[in-house]
Amino acid sequence: MHQRSPKTEKTAQLIHIWGMTKYLHPAASDGEVDMDAEFLELLAKLNTITCTEGVNEFFTKWINKLNNIDAKYKSNNANLQNDNIFKKILIIHR
Repeated sequence: MHQRSPKTEKTAQLIHIWGMTKYLHPAASDGEVDMDAEFLELLAKLNTITCTEGVNEFFTKWINKLNNIDAKYKSNNANLQNDNIFKKILIIHR
């Protein structure tokens, strides 16, 4: 079986996390964030990260940034971080 390169693996993780977030995160689905622009920015930054821990931290910080984008999400922030798909996605990719 062919193993993917680290760059391909990171890109696959980004596509998976970004896709779930684009359609399920309230900041994205309410139009608070231009998710296509976010993808391009994330891809450029992700390519500079070389270690697994750095990749995990990168995704965690990005999702936390989305959780704090707007004051109307702050009341839901505990739910977003404690028991939802975004935390589960991050756990899967560690």
